[in-house]
Amino acid sequence: MDGNYGRFPEKALRVAALIASLENNPRIEINHWACAQEIVERWRRNLHELYRQINEEEKEKKELTILGKVKRAIIEKGFPTKREIEQYTGLSSEEVGKELDKLKTEGRIIEEKVGKTYRYRRASQEKKEPS
Repeated sequence: MDGNYGRFPEKALRVAALIASLENNPRIEINHWACAQEIVERWRRNLHELYRQINEEEKEKKELTILGKVKRAIIEKGFPTKREIEQYTGLSSEEVGKELDKLKTEGRIIEEKVGKTYRYRRASQEKKEPS
């Protein structure tokens, strides 16, 4: 955004000159400059909004990707442990735990205690012993 901020004063001057020329005025007057500043300020706000949307979208994509990896691991592995999901996806324990908690809360997966560990399966999937 530094490049845009550096060009905004020049753009404001050009817009002010354009407005003055549209009025057949050979000089830029204060009203032309004020109008140009308003226009450039709108561009600045729009630039910030674009930046916010792009970053928000990237964050959402990453979250969807993590969720998709965890769901795919449960489908592919059948009845995996948290550790097996971590190994399959390459995600951290914290990331996997967060997604498993989210899926359990939504009722999309079932957590079952098998021996000393917990295993996960889709809510619509029949119980299947680990291989």
